Amino acid sequence: MVLLGDYAAVGWIIAAKSLARFKQLEDREFAEYFLVGTLASFLLAVLVGVGIRILLRQA
Repeated sequence: MVLLGDYAAVGWIIAAKSLARFKQLEDREFAEYFLVGTLASFLLAVLVGVGIRILLRQA
């Protein structure tokens, strides 16, 4: 999605993940673990995607 420039889709994916785990999010410890893991995963994916876009422009 980053390669296509569709950054808004990230919000939809986070919402879908939250709905799938809704009942488990009542546990505060799991909710924190889930949130940090999700944000770290998306940050890594966005950074890699932006890096690839930069490399493709230079080629």
